[in-house]
Amino acid sequence: MQQLDYEDLHNLAPGKHLYQFFKSTQDYLPIMFRFFESGLTLGDKGLFLVSQSVGVEHVRETLEKDWPQLLPFVQFGQFEIGASEDYYLTEGRFDLEGTIRRYKAKLKSLLAGKVRYLRLAADIYSSIPIEDLILFENYESQVEAYLSGLPLIIVCAYPIQECSLQTTKSVLQTHHHSLEGQM
Repeated sequence: MQQLDYEDLHNLAPGKHLYQFFKSTQDYLPIMFRFFESGLTLGDKGLFLVSQSVGVEHVRETLEKDWPQLLPFVQFGQFEIGASEDYYLTEGRFDLEGTIRRYKAKLKSLLAGKVRYLRLAADIYSSIPIEDLILFENYESQVEAYLSGLPLIIVCAYPIQECSLQTTKSVLQTHHHSLEGQM
């Protein structure tokens, strides 16, 4: 697997579907903030969706404390932080059609106006009910088809300690490259 350094991130083309395995928010958040920062400074927009296990408030507090240079992007609407569950789940269950519909509506609004790319990162795996994991893995294998033609760079994040061997293999097969933190 090819690893990307942060300089390479500046040259990513739309259509890239990356993954990141993380052990804790201490290794996860710096990588994500660097991913977003590298694009926001070039005029990209960012949408960072975090699971309840990571916590939207925790991410916002970390941003304010450790990444204050990103605050103006939030204040001017170029960078948004939200809950993954709002996009992926309906009544606590993974909802394939609802996920696609919600993403397309959000992307339409974010891509309105002049924007180079949209950088999208999400961690939802911890919130997917076990009985929906196969459906979610199928969605991941087809996400590029659902969102093709849009100027997107996507990072899907997975808590490595919660991933089965089957899930890990599926992630490796359905994503182009990895972003790595300390394991």
